[in-house]
Amino acid sequence: MPILAGHGYGVSIEHMRFQLDQQALTVEYAVHPDDDALTVSSAHNLGEVRERRRRPRSVECHLPACGGWDVEIFTKASSDRIQKLP
Repeated sequence: MPILAGHGYGVSIEHMRFQLDQQALTVEYAVHPDDDALTVSSAHNLGEVRERRRRPRSVECHLPACGGWDVEIFTKASSDRIQKLP
């Protein structure tokens, strides 16, 4: 069974669904603009700073190694103007 293992800073999980009959995991998420204002002095602790730098704007899923998997990724832009960018 595929699972959502984690996501990095700058990503919010909007909706998640697992289809048991197809063993399909659907994760809808949003990527937010960069916030360069975070510094060690403004962070709550050093661990928060390390986590934000470790995997910015990423989504991590784990798939069992016992079989083959088809992975489909669909993207949607925040506006029509951005959607037309190369």
